[in-house]
Amino acid sequence: MRDLAASSASATSGRRALHIPIEWCGALVLGTDAIASLAAGLCASLFYQGWYLGGRPDLPTLTGTQICLTMILLVAQAIGRPKASEAPFVDIRAQSLRLVGIWVGAHLFFIAILFLLKVQHISRGSLLASFGAGLVALVILRTLLCRTLRDFIHRGLMQSRPIALFQDGYDEDLAQQLRRTGHRLVGSFTMPSSRDGASAVDELRPQFEAHVETLRQLNVAEVIVAVDWRDADTLEVLLGALRALPVRVRLVARTGMQQIVGQALGPIGRHSTVEVQRQPISRLDAALKRVMDLVLASLGLLVLSPLLAFVVLLVKLDSPGPALFRQTRIGFNGQPFRIFKFRTMTVMEDGPTIRQATRTDNRITAIGRILRRTSIDELPQLLNVLMGHMSLVGPRPHARAHDDEYSKRVDRYFFRHRVKPGITGWAQVQGCRGETRRLSDMERRIALDLWYIDHWSMWLDLKIIILTVVRINRMTDAY
Repeated sequence: MRDLAASSASATSGRRALHIPIEWCGALVLGTDAIASLAAGLCASLFYQGWYLGGRPDLPTLTGTQICLTMILLVAQAIGRPKASEAPFVDIRAQSLRLVGIWVGAHLFFIAILFLLKVQHISRGSLLASFGAGLVALVILRTLLCRTLRDFIHRGLMQSRPIALFQDGYDEDLAQQLRRTGHRLVGSFTMPSSRDGASAVDELRPQFEAHVETLRQLNVAEVIVAVDWRDADTLEVLLGALRALPVRVRLVARTGMQQIVGQALGPIGRHSTVEVQRQPISRLDAALKRVMDLVLASLGLLVLSPLLAFVVLLVKLDSPGPALFRQTRIGFNGQPFRIFKFRTMTVMEDGPTIRQATRTDNRITAIGRILRRTSIDELPQLLNVLMGHMSLVGPRPHARAHDDEYSKRVDRYFFRHRVKPGITGWAQVQGCRGETRRLSDMERRIALDLWYIDHWSMWLDLKIIILTVVRINRMTDAY
């Protein structure tokens, strides 16, 4: 079997892309629809009552009516948005027809509500005028906006977050199709095929893992896999290697499979795709989690500042050396960072070989033993949270030497790097703290970390924070 061949495939077009992610265009379209609906409907209603009827327009009622219609329109758009389309604004005709249907449905729904509530003071003429004016404004503005966005995409002025492509040469034009739909392709890798008289699939595993490291350095946000589904062994090894990345992975459905998957996630050119891996935490949820981290970490540093200052003094008086201990740890997406802790030992190991501390370790200082037992030594990591290296809740980061050791002995060990490491985590509140005397201890810790990643929610984070505070005095097995 031939080796994997990687080729650079950046989408440079001689123009500098706008600093607006293409993923935001959906929100731009909805915003334009809201403005068109509200402005055109309100103007038409005011014109009808003020000029055609010659009366004094009921501005509060007309405004409230148009706001209700606009909200119904936006909710229907959000709920009914087809998952099939990565860039729904590109197909102008389909979007216009869909918009007309939603606008008609919104008015019918609103009229039904008025009938059920027996509301009689809303003018039928005003409602009809707002329907017609709003429909015209929506179709015209949506058409103009779609044409503009489509032109920007085709000229390379707007692009998505970076993606990578794995393909087997079945469709040589797939990379061009990706670029034409606004995808920013930063890496393309040619896949082998085990049906070409190739060697064992397991021999490809190190090569796949090497490519995963390349993708990690490129900071890709999505991976698209376009290979023959019948080559199941190679595909399984590749998808297994890609699970170490915190990105979405889509599988392209080839001829014969498209009738089965339909429009599962939407076309890339003439192909449909199926999502086989999603981001552990969406960008919106990640932003909310980051806000919570910043607020609670800042508040914690402020409230605990007298205690932190007192601990610094105790550590300095107890033994010679700095008060803070810094060590290289592996964080989100395998990126190294320097973690902060209060120094609790007479040594400051940070190399390829690190000996785990034990409960009776004579390297631990007198003050250090108290700090470890109460977990106060972890409090300086609030600084890591503010710096963005860590989160309040997540898998605990291990020393690089321990990562190197256990990644070879524990299956799916590096999957825990798909989210930011935390000061506390699900494994810690379940009692997995301190020295890992047996391999099974680490395996259970990793299993709990992966459970947390698969079941993450803001409520789970809050629960872990509360359990950490409640159980802090019970965690006496800290090393």
